[in-house]
Parts: sequence; C-alpha cells; structure tokens
Amino acid sequence: MPFAAHRRTLIWLAIVLSIAAIVRLRELTAHAYMLDECWSVEIATGRGSLHQHLPLNQIISPPPQFYSLADAPPWWRIWSNMEVTHPPVYSILLRWWEDLFGDTDYGGRLFSVLASLIAIAILFDTVRLQAGLAPAIWAGLLMALATPQVEHARLTRSYTVLTAIALLAANLVIRIQRTGCSRGKLVGLTAAVLATLLTHYFSVGAMAGLLIYAMWRLPNHRRKIFVAFASSAIIFALSWGPWMWRQRHLFATDDPSTLFLTSDPSHHIRDTLIRVLMDPIRLLFPATETGITGILAMLAGVGGVAAPLVPVIHRRNSTLMLWSLWIIGTISVVAALDLTRGTDHLLYIRYTILASPAVCAVLPSLFASAGRWRSLLHLTAGLAVIGCVMNLPDVYNHDDVDPRRITDDFKQFNTVPNSNDLLVFAAAPEDVPKLQIELFMLTRYLRPLGCPLVILTHPPDAQLAKQMSRCSLVLLDMQPGDWQTYFPDRHLLRGRTYRNLGNVFTLENAQTDQK
Repeated sequence: MPFAAHRRTLIWLAIVLSIAAIVRLRELTAHAYMLDECWSVEIATGRGSLHQHLPLNQIISPPPQFYSLADAPPWWRIWSNMEVTHPPVYSILLRWWEDLFGDTDYGGRLFSVLASLIAIAILFDTVRLQAGLAPAIWAGLLMALATPQVEHARLTRSYTVLTAIALLAANLVIRIQRTGCSRGKLVGLTAAVLATLLTHYFSVGAMAGLLIYAMWRLPNHRRKIFVAFASSAIIFALSWGPWMWRQRHLFATDDPSTLFLTSDPSHHIRDTLIRVLMDPIRLLFPATETGITGILAMLAGVGGVAAPLVPVIHRRNSTLMLWSLWIIGTISVVAALDLTRGTDHLLYIRYTILASPAVCAVLPSLFASAGRWRSLLHLTAGLAVIGCVMNLPDVYNHDDVDPRRITDDFKQFNTVPNSNDLLVFAAAPEDVPKLQIELFMLTRYLRPLGCPLVILTHPPDAQLAKQMSRCSLVLLDMQPGDWQTYFPDRHLLRGRTYRNLGNVFTLENAQTDQK
C-alpha cells in the first residue's frame, strides 16, 4: 500500500475509533452494575455462583465475599467453577484484567470498551481488504454507533470480547484468501476459532458460516482450513466437553436462571419468525413490531439477509457472501433453539449480537459493488448512521434499580453495618431466588461486608433469636409491619422503601436502648 493511502487509512480508522470511544466512555458508571455484570465478576473470582448457595435461617459468619480478589481461588479454578451457561474464556480474561487493574465498576466496563474498540478496528480492516476504504469507513461508523454495540460495550459482560475474537478469525480467513496461507495464519485461525467457541456457545453459527465461506471461496486451501476448524472443534471437545456436560442442568428451561426465557406458547412460532425478520435492523437500533415502522423494519430485515444471496449464488461478490453467511448462521442457531425449546432468546438482542458486525458490513459492501449505483453507498449508509445516532440517547437511560442508593443512605445516616450489626434478609421460601439477587447486588456496594448476615424464610426459632439478640439489626426486603412479627423486642429507628429494591429498616435492640 502506498504511504499516502496507508496514512489516509490510519487517519480514518483513528476518527472512527475516536467516535466509538466517546460514545462508549460517556457516563460509563452513571448506573450501578446490573445482575449479570455482578455475576460476571463473581464467576471471575473462581468461586462459582456462590450467591446461590448460601444457607438459610442461620447466621452466616464470616460474611460471604462474592467479589473479593484478595482471598479468591487462583484463576485456573475458574475453568472448573463455571456455574453459568457460558464457557470460561471471558471469565479468565476478566480475572486477569482485574488482577492488573482492580475490580471497580469503571475498570470492568473499561475492559469491554477496549474489546469493542479492537473489534471495530478488526472489522474496519477486514472490510477494507474485501471492498476498499469507503465501505470500511461506513462499516466502522455503523459498528461504532449501533445501539446494541454501544450498550454492551458499556457492560461487564462477554459480548464485546466474543465479537473481537470472532472477527479476528474472519480477518485471518480473508488474509489467507488475499495473500496466501502460512503456518502462522493457520495457527492463529485455529486459536481464534477455539477461543470464540470457548467464549460463547451461540458463536457456533457464525463459525459455521465462516467455515462454509472458506471452503467455498478458498478451494486451494480447503484441506488446511478444514484441519484448522476441525482442530479447534476437537480441542474444544477434549478440553471443555466434560465441564460443559456438568453444566447441562443449567440449560433446562425450568432452571431459575433461565425462567425469564420461557415463551408464551400461543403465538410462539409467529413471534419467533417476526423476530428473525426484524433482527438485522434491531442489531443497528431498536425497532418495534407494530405500525409502519415494524413493517419497514421487517422488509429491511428480509432485504438485509436476502439481497446478498443474489450475488452469492452467482459467485460475484465474496464480501457479501461472507457476511450474509455470518448473519444467517448466527440468527438461525438462536431461532432454531427458540422454535425447538419454546424459548424467547431472540427477544434479547444480546443472543444474536455477534451478527451485528456482519450487518454493519453488508450494507456498505452491497452498494460498493453496485457499479454506477455506487453513490447509493454513501446515501444508504449515511441514513443508517443517522438512525443509529438518533437512538443513542436510549443507551444512557436506565431504570431505578440502583443498590448504591441504599449504601449512600447508610453513609448519610451513619448506619453502615459493622461487626456488631446483622444484615437480615427475609422473604417467603418461594421468593428466595429474588432475595438472593438483592443480597448479591447490594453487597457489591457494601464492600467489604463487615457484618454477619442471615437469610430468613420464617420467624427465627428460640436459639436463632437468642443469637440475634446480641446484634443491632438492619433488615431488608420485608413488608412494613412484618419486622415486628419476626422481632417483637426491637425498636424501629428508621425505615425507607426503595423502588424496585424493597424496604430497608434499621432496628435497635430494646434491651440496649433501656440501658
């Protein structure tokens, strides 16, 4: 590449990455960690899903440290303690990152931001190699501003890391196609495919699409590329297969952690097919199923997947072939899962977000090959970018579930629990999973948790009540008035209701008060 062209490419890449960084870093910690982010950090400590295994109706002392790295098991224990429906690579990478930079909210999310910027750079380079600089710029801008990409780049979750690793595999295939095969490229491809599969199970569709593309478009390297993909699959099965088998009960549709995916069976097939059609647009910005916008979104979704197939059939545009297979592979795996198991994975854009860079690449690549209609590239891609920008404000709007409000009030009223206090959570037995989540999220911001705690499903018996009588109390998640049934010998000092978080009461021992 001539020096002037190389410099122009770097300048445009810097502009795209600067825009991406600005929208991702804005108000990065304006909202507290959500449940899945807390869970990501807990798994990265090597303790598994500790918050789901706390004993009930007995004092827990010392209190559990869900997030502490100081006394956490070594990082290699993560591999055998993945009590979630994910493989271990992201959790291990997050642990390494937090060992270096700490486990703050900002640090955890910054890891995702960095991975997202790397993914954009890899997509930019891949599309540049395939179709030229102009399509690469538009593809990079779309990925920089696409609402799902921005949203998940601001969360301590695996999706941006997954995207970066998967795109690295695609980039290596394109480099093999353009400059020939080498041992280094094949080793890199094997490692990238393996790491992708070990980051998220749903990546199998995108990797299948990449394999089909490579076998179709690279006839001179078919055997070597097939060996690379097959080696990745074999290593995955040997290294992770036994642990994946141990996870099988977590994939059950009646498992508490997956109940939110249960679908309404009355319109399930219809709803799934509509979501399949709308998914390409939803991977750029939100779209609803109703009204004219829904119809346009579905038509655009059909076009986004079907249009590239025309040049694919005639073998005229390998760029579109790669990304259309990537989109179809990713979405079809999730759709098949929904149709066969009666789940609603497609309702949540994160499960198909790996198709997002392919959607960002298809649109500019489609018009880049349109000959005299090439000028439509800038018009259509520009309109798509505008659509993404118009929806960006939604990324920064959050609900009221923020445990930091409770901890801030503890500090304001000088009631931060200490070693003489007891943190009490109480709920009916059927509500214990919800209560565990509240405890889990609250203690993210009560660190280090310096007092014992107890989870009650009924009023304490005489022995437990005697143990509790020596402590002042902070009670959470009880209805107003219920605390008197549980603790008739206590005085209420302070009570407050937190929206979507429950009720918090500070009680005082009546005997202590009399003294």
